[in-house]
Amino acid sequence: MATEDHLHAVRNLLTVADYRILDKPKDAQAAWERLREDLVRPVVRHRLEAELLLVRSFVEDIEEVEPSPEAAQAASADWDTCARQLEERALANLPPLRDILGEIS
Repeated sequence: MATEDHLHAVRNLLTVADYRILDKPKDAQAAWERLREDLVRPVVRHRLEAELLLVRSFVEDIEEVEPSPEAAQAASADWDTCARQLEERALANLPPLRDILGEIS
């Protein structure tokens, strides 16, 4: 594993640890603020798209080449990272915004 891979893994662990200790926002104002800080700014800075782009490339390549088990496992891990970041950075903030956004069925 390259140094860059280790650094990426440590950053992900720190992100998970940071989000686990944060209280979920209780009101709409706090939820909007958290969405702005936790989701919008990283998206604008292109800090959340690396794993998503890897998953997209994996899916696009399936049409042409059967993936190795290692590539499938790596894509699965990247997908899990995307799902975890979406859950922690966005979905956790939606309940206080239910009245503003409306019910999602």
